[in-house]
Amino acid sequence: RDFSGEERSGITSAPRSAASARRLLQVVRGHWQIENGLHDRRDVTLGEDASQVRMGQAAHILACLNNAVCGLAARGGQSNLAALQRSMAAAIDRLLFRA
Repeated sequence: RDFSGEERSGITSAPRSAASARRLLQVVRGHWQIENGLHDRRDVTLGEDASQVRMGQAAHILACLNNAVCGLAARGGQSNLAALQRSMAAAIDRLLFRA
């Protein structure tokens, strides 16, 4: 059975008593959990990193709106933001122009 892995090194200013290997692993995993959670959804699904919005506070406002979209989707029980986006795009006439 083949095994492949990646080795990373890091530096911390925490004292040895507070920086056990187990604790440092928890900190690193916690960071990536956040990165792979909200930030990944904002970037991949909502295209935040590719956005060319640069005027005034527009980028900050767009980030706030993206956070609101993610929060509302989660509150509504929608865990798949991309699927929600597709279904809303397909039903835009019905959603906006209730006939």
